[in-house]
Amino acid sequence: MNEAKIRQTLSLSILVVLVIGLVSVIGLLNTSQDMRQNAQQTGNSVQLRLSAKESGAQVDRGQTITTSSGKVVETLIESVSSTASVAALDFVVTYDAATFEFVSAELPNSKFPVLLKKDAATAGKVRLAIGKQPGATISGNQQIAIVNLRVKDRQGASSIGIETQTAKVAVVGSSANAYQAPTTPITVNVGTGGSTESTSVQARFKFAGIPVENNPNFLPEAARTQPVKISLQNIATGEITAPVKLSSLFASNQFSLVTPFTSTTVQTGKYNILIKGPKHQQIRFCKNDQAPDYRCQLTDGIDLTKNTTHTFDFTKRPLSCGDLPISGSNNDQQDGVVRVTDYSFMVGCLSKRTDAACVARADCNADGTVTNLDMDLLLETLSNAYDQ
Repeated sequence: MNEAKIRQTLSLSILVVLVIGLVSVIGLLNTSQDMRQNAQQTGNSVQLRLSAKESGAQVDRGQTITTSSGKVVETLIESVSSTASVAALDFVVTYDAATFEFVSAELPNSKFPVLLKKDAATAGKVRLAIGKQPGATISGNQQIAIVNLRVKDRQGASSIGIETQTAKVAVVGSSANAYQAPTTPITVNVGTGGSTESTSVQARFKFAGIPVENNPNFLPEAARTQPVKISLQNIATGEITAPVKLSSLFASNQFSLVTPFTSTTVQTGKYNILIKGPKHQQIRFCKNDQAPDYRCQLTDGIDLTKNTTHTFDFTKRPLSCGDLPISGSNNDQQDGVVRVTDYSFMVGCLSKRTDAACVARADCNADGTVTNLDMDLLLETLSNAYDQ
């Protein structure tokens, strides 16, 4: 336990140094609001681009969407640049507070994992200051953040944008504000949602080892939102729905879905609920409040009723570390199995604990480093892996 605390203290100290450095970069921009023209002339201009979709929708993001009350709108903020290397960004996302309520902010890009500042959403604004991974090489367009907004009970047209007068972008090799205004806002049309009924599943769950020592103070802000994939298997037919990627948010020492899994095709019957984390073994849940050592039998299932909202507690069986995203052409995909290749990759990362690629793929406890604590979680999964 003492060793874990020492490692955690060192990690936090390193992070503080990095944050101070990045804050200084952003601070330089406070005195360079009149230097945008110079930035454009030297090729350092950076645009911020917005696109959005309903959370869980299997569609591409766009700049005009139609949604309905109760839905969550995912707005992606990207940096667009031809030659500039972005180091840090400080911007305010604006929205109509009568139409939306702020839910969460995510950092989807391992090259920009440092949340320098997040101001609480007030009067339709949420400020984010984000820094790049120290040592990471940045070029071209980059995903910076995802802001989730829930639609209130109000119809009509609305918008989501970037506050032009306060946006700042720091680029390597320049003290000028590189932000190129303006940013085209998202147009959101809020309707009634129609009469289509759907079956919804809300779930509460945990990730093994998160937060470190079960202390929420050790969980960085950027790690408090985690992506998961959810699918349902019909016990009677064996049919499995296509996995849906959803966001989960940490609160009260557990995670819950930002927006429920929703389907218009799920019929009344018994189902297994399959949940998979970004670096984790897929877990099959066949009972509400499922015990950590329970193995699902062929006939076990959770009763779902068509066109009904269900809520389940799966916190007793945490999602296990192990299926690392190291497969595929870009070595960033999970292969669905926990095996020796995952172990070998993590062993290689123990000697370069803060390497951006390692942290993005093997930091199972989300403390910002790859250590023996992560290896312990992986070895525990390998020792009793089942139910893939």
